[in-house]
Amino acid sequence: MLHVTASAVRISVKFIDTAPTLDIEFDGLEIVSPEPVNPVEIPDDTGSAHTPTGSHPDLTPRQLEVLREIVKGEPSKAIARTLGLSEGTVKIHLKGLFKVLGVRNRSQAAIAGLEILAKQ
Repeated sequence: MLHVTASAVRISVKFIDTAPTLDIEFDGLEIVSPEPVNPVEIPDDTGSAHTPTGSHPDLTPRQLEVLREIVKGEPSKAIARTLGLSEGTVKIHLKGLFKVLGVRNRSQAAIAGLEILAKQ
């Protein structure tokens, strides 16, 4: 079970071709529990990228960083500042995230990210 707090939650349900789609947006999202147990440090002496234990195997380390910010509810501009990237680069990472996670928008990515980050 994952416990989160949010200062605001917006839920919208749309019916497209009689199939409902659900969009959930969070503001001020904070993961309360579970807390990470025994974090694992992976030494990188080869120069190749490593995927942290418990993360989605197809996500790059940079995509995981962007995903963490998306889960927090940060906009692309704030993510760019935090990670030292251009806003365009953040949007490229978002497209890759959406494809790997099989989602269509930031809200769905945030929900998927909660599950992925909870396993870390």
